[in-house]
Amino acid sequence: MATRQGQRGFGVLEAIVATVIMASTGVALLMWTQQSVSDLARLERIQQEVADQRLALAHVQTIDLLERPDGSELVGDVNVAWRVLEASEPQPNATPGGVPGPWRLQRLNTEVSVDRKGGSRAAFQVTLLGRKRTIPVSMEPSL
Repeated sequence: MATRQGQRGFGVLEAIVATVIMASTGVALLMWTQQSVSDLARLERIQQEVADQRLALAHVQTIDLLERPDGSELVGDVNVAWRVLEASEPQPNATPGGVPGPWRLQRLNTEVSVDRKGGSRAAFQVTLLGRKRTIPVSMEPSL
């Protein structure tokens, strides 16, 4: 029984086509993996920036902005700077009975900037509440 020579195994043309298909698939897969790694690095950087901004906001909320309307402090690896841009007129706080309370309140539009050592910078504005006690606390027990 005679066999044809072209029927045994792969031909050269078929091998070249298979190699081209595998190479193009490999290149596409490599590009997809590289893009995924790049996206992951970008997301990690953004996540760090958001964490730094939350840290800065939490820190600025602990500062008496009426006493220190501007300044900067190093918190870990992050330099937090703040500046009160605008303050509303002081107003007494209201109690449930409509009687003025012991506090004078002000809305403080504040600019906060965040600088990470060797890394990112960000700035944002936030409106915070400033308060100053105008009526001293009585130390006598109420009867």
